Amino acid sequence: MSNFSTRNSQSVKLIGGNEMKQYRCILAGSIVFVIMLAVFLYFSERSLIIENLVTEERNIVDTSDGMIKKEIENNLRDLRFFAELYESHLDEEDESMFFKNTSYNFFMFIKEERKYDKIRFINNDGEEKMRINYNDGEPTIAMDHQLENQHNEMYVKETKLYNRGDIYLSPFELKKTYGIVEQPIKPMVHFATPVFNKDGERQGMIVLDYLANSMIEHFEASVSSSSREWYLLNHEGYYLVSPNERETWGFMYPNREKQSFTYHNPTVFNKMEEQPKGDLFDQGDLIVYKEVNLPASWNTKTDERLIIMTKYPKEKIHGLLLPLKLRTLFGTIIIIIGMFVIYKVLMKMTKQSIEYQKTLEKLVSEDSLTKVGNRFKCHQMMEEKIAKKKPFTLCYIDMDRFKQVNDTYGHAVGDELLIYLAQQFQKAVKGKGEVFRLGGDEFAIILNKTDEKMKQEVAEALTDIFQEPIYIEGNHCDVFISVGYSEYPKDGETIDTLITKADKHMYEVKSTHRRSRN
Repeated sequence: MSNFSTRNSQSVKLIGGNEMKQYRCILAGSIVFVIMLAVFLYFSERSLIIENLVTEERNIVDTSDGMIKKEIENNLRDLRFFAELYESHLDEEDESMFFKNTSYNFFMFIKEERKYDKIRFINNDGEEKMRINYNDGEPTIAMDHQLENQHNEMYVKETKLYNRGDIYLSPFELKKTYGIVEQPIKPMVHFATPVFNKDGERQGMIVLDYLANSMIEHFEASVSSSSREWYLLNHEGYYLVSPNERETWGFMYPNREKQSFTYHNPTVFNKMEEQPKGDLFDQGDLIVYKEVNLPASWNTKTDERLIIMTKYPKEKIHGLLLPLKLRTLFGTIIIIIGMFVIYKVLMKMTKQSIEYQKTLEKLVSEDSLTKVGNRFKCHQMMEEKIAKKKPFTLCYIDMDRFKQVNDTYGHAVGDELLIYLAQQFQKAVKGKGEVFRLGGDEFAIILNKTDEKMKQEVAEALTDIFQEPIYIEGNHCDVFISVGYSEYPKDGETIDTLITKADKHMYEVKSTHRRSRN
């Protein structure tokens, strides 16, 4: 029996294909994870930045609110002081001396404080009984013929209805002379409170005309910034303070009714009316606002409703978030590039491993001399065909008189002869099967079918190879072959059985060849 071993063939597992797919999946999954993580971290930090920005704007608004309240409360204290001072002199019998003393006190106060345009006492009929004019820093006491009747003024009408201790605070307005707004403008607020004698009889009222320029300047100083816009609105939504001076005090001028926040953004103003303070985003702009509320203990009566508002434009917010965006973007890109580098390295290593394994497989499954399949490859192919129940024909080939060629011409010629015959065998079975060298001068052919016609065609093609003399390097190589056959599944269903039958058939043919030569 030939040395065509019946040992079970071993498969060589090629790594690389699955691993490369896994690397691609891991890379894609990692990129998605990195992007999702970057988005999560970006929005987390963005929320923190926005939260800090809102807190900062709230603090600014609270500071301005405290400043305005303090300014107004100081005015309320002044008003009460004057009311009490006036009431303390009401019992004087000499009326001229009373007005002289009171006027002098008011005169000195307005001169020192420099924040009131007028201090007046108005009787129950609305007539001015005393008026001190600030007169741009040169105070004067109005003469009797200069005193006017103010009974049509709202602050007179309202204050006449108040009780002791009640204070009227008028809406903010601009000072007018003969119905025309003075220039430069003088923002003004009227503070008024009734005065009573010791018997509780109403005598009239004290009115302070407060010049609000300093309060507005202090407000602007507390909120001004190159980043934010700041506003002070009245109860109707008109701008008292705005970065754009042309839109301020719209209610004081004809044909400027549309210069108001109510007109520009009614939706946001309605929200402000619903809630006294808050923050919101409007078309990307951050708006923080708060209504100025005086303590109830002052008994202030007013229709005025001041609203402090800051607006952080979306462009500034984008600028504030830009470093975070760039950091997130470039950080993500760098990580992804790093992942691609690792991926490329792994792919290169995997490809090298594939090439190495292909080389290894080639060494394991290919005959190094003839470059046809070897014994291992032959076993492997039969295993695959049997596993798939595919019929095939095993042709076992042994060369006659090959030893004489080696002994006569040397192994180099013998090797060239084996190479030549392997090539001729491949041509003979082209499209019909595959050739294998089992070792030495033994070959095997696996035909893809079991029909007699194919077997006969191959047998004739193999025989034709030896019809003409074979010369290798000028040396006549007188060799022939003996071929044995077995068919799956006709002659057996295992490799050992098929090999045994083909081997036996081959020896029978070889014996016939020997007898015929003898």
